[in-house]
Amino acid sequence: RGNPNALGKGLDCIPYLQKLAAANGAALWTKAIPHTLSSCRAITDGSFFCGWTMSASDGINGTLDFGDGITVAGVDDTAGIIKYNGDGVAQWAKATATTSFSVLEVSHDGTLLAYYGRANRRSQVSRIGTSAGTEGVVLWTDTDSGIGTHGFRDIAVTHDGREVLAYGQISGGEGDVMTDATGSSMTLRSRGVSDIFVACFDAATGAGKWALDGGGSDTEYFL
Repeated sequence: RGNPNALGKGLDCIPYLQKLAAANGAALWTKAIPHTLSSCRAITDGSFFCGWTMSASDGINGTLDFGDGITVAGVDDTAGIIKYNGDGVAQWAKATATTSFSVLEVSHDGTLLAYYGRANRRSQVSRIGTSAGTEGVVLWTDTDSGIGTHGFRDIAVTHDGREVLAYGQISGGEGDVMTDATGSSMTLRSRGVSDIFVACFDAATGAGKWALDGGGSDTEYFL
């Protein structure tokens, strides 16, 4: 009885990817894709990278077909990364680290790509290879630095390819211990209800370079 689907709910919807002209927002091309992509970033040559959280039930018989001969098998609780050229032609798609996918960032030349996701209730940062022969390879994963009330809230990379940065918020004065990809640790402490923190990683190795916290006696946080 009643409506079998909520009002306004899509049924058998097809996700699309669309490129818009920078000058006026006019659609330059539109193409159907087999799975919604959560975050995309373009680089200077016009190509771009996107990510999503995979499932073994994705696509047809567990395989997503992005066209142009590019397919990838779904893996539960794993981040998928795909690269397109500027015309929307898929170049490669890979299953990467065993985390969910939240947000990626990539350097202007496309040589440094990092994203963060969650696994075992903690945020984790991973660097993914983009050069020939390393496409989609997990170069390193920082498994225990996503501390605080929400883990990491966002990520950035430097365009010289040297550093990956992530930030979030912490609460409580007893301290949260961050541990980088090499096993080195440091403790951050909140001075008030909640404070912000920023962590910097060496892009080549995932080693922590520095981390800082900041805030006063009240509430500070990243949106």
